[in-house]
Amino acid sequence: DYSYSLKDHLGNTRVVFKEDGVGGTEIVTTAAYYPFGSEIEDFQKQSNPLYSYLYNGKELDSDFGLNYYHYGARIYDPIKGRFISIDPISDQFAFVSPYNYAENKPINSIDLHGLQAWEINFDRRRLDQKPPKRSEKDWMGPAIGGALTGMTFFIPGPEDFVLAGIATKSLQVAKSFNVSAKALKGLGITKDAIKVTEGVSDQITVIGEGMKRVLGFADELGEAGAKNINTFKPSEGALKEWDELTEGGKYLSDDLVKETKIFKENKQWINEAKESGSTIVDIGDDGRKKASSFYEMEKQTVYE
Repeated sequence: DYSYSLKDHLGNTRVVFKEDGVGGTEIVTTAAYYPFGSEIEDFQKQSNPLYSYLYNGKELDSDFGLNYYHYGARIYDPIKGRFISIDPISDQFAFVSPYNYAENKPINSIDLHGLQAWEINFDRRRLDQKPPKRSEKDWMGPAIGGALTGMTFFIPGPEDFVLAGIATKSLQVAKSFNVSAKALKGLGITKDAIKVTEGVSDQITVIGEGMKRVLGFADELGEAGAKNINTFKPSEGALKEWDELTEGGKYLSDDLVKETKIFKENKQWINEAKESGSTIVDIGDDGRKKASSFYEMEKQTVYE
């Protein structure tokens, strides 16, 4: 007995139907939602047994009348519009509450695994991890200095908050791109973590732990004037497979991760970047106890 669901742009289940046994279909569930996920009762119809995968396609736990959603890393309360525990990587997102859902943008973003927001890319009909634009008031902390091969660091004056200048020798022309200290602090990146592998082309490839940090750093480079910035962009098929495999917070072992489309695409991407002579900027890990299979593979490819 199969059921089929229709979903909206956020992955919310709107209609569930099945065959009625006489050549037609029977609607067994309909649902509509307020922005943060609580259901609009006037539009609600539920089957018996209840269909549990509703808001964002996540599993609804109705035991004891709590009606919480399981997002993998955390549990979400749609009435409050907040997770019931602190974001384990909240130190990267000081501009919002550690209990926030999708950075308080439920109309065009979802919190895919209970860790960080994913924005909906309407042009390509897919999810993109992209951090919000931040103003200077979002971040606090002094600028710090130092030096690394391929990069320049210095202690700025009171009117100069530049921390990192990435220098490339591509096309025999010295180029430097300055990233603000406040932006680096907000992305959870320290000067000691950044490594630059000099290439021969004019392309800059950014790798590191946490897609949001990588894309955030790439955005800052772009705003500083850098061109031809290369970051990993998985295909829609790879994203769909990954979402299905990890639905409901399922854990994947390293061996299983390495068999996924998204891992194989990531491996092909970093190999092509290295072979093409791209300058590779490694922004380091995000403080987690165990590095992801993706980042370990990227490092092994770049530094082997």
